[in-house]
Amino acid sequence: MGFSIADALICSGHEVLSASCDRSEETRARAEKVGTREVEDLASLFQESDFVFSIAAGVVECGPATWDEELQQMRGEDGEYPKAIDFPLISTAMKVDFRGIFVDCNWHHTSHWDLLREKSKELPSYVECAIYGWPLGDERDLFGRLMWVSGNDSAPVSRLFNEGCGIRPVLLDAGESALETKEHH
Repeated sequence: MGFSIADALICSGHEVLSASCDRSEETRARAEKVGTREVEDLASLFQESDFVFSIAAGVVECGPATWDEELQQMRGEDGEYPKAIDFPLISTAMKVDFRGIFVDCNWHHTSHWDLLREKSKELPSYVECAIYGWPLGDERDLFGRLMWVSGNDSAPVSRLFNEGCGIRPVLLDAGESALETKEHH
């Protein structure tokens, strides 16, 4: 979905940076193909950006867990879905003193929401985002993508996307959660 969001932002007239240093060759190639500007590392990305869209796998650190074939999900030592213990991209943003708007487009298991919301309060600006739809270029993509956004700075985030760019932002009312909205749809 990062490729899809980058494409929509570029189509809307914005420069998009990418920090693919720890990502696969396939991810780097997609970023290059869509026209992002590669930066050295995450610290550089945070320093050069007013908005950071976090769309990455492995953004949650958890305690020990194993794969449960029957449930088709991870299970912690207590038999439950493993609880988050940290959100590395949020921690990196705080470490480099990021002052822009952090837009969290990651899927987070419901067991992570409490810690995520607590940790996100440490950022100057945090927008919760939940995306619905198929990635750009997927054969099932018939209607584009919908992006629910919630949080104090969700309006500036939604204004980044022009009509017809392939992503339609939906601003939620104060107190509504993008993650909960997606979970109920």
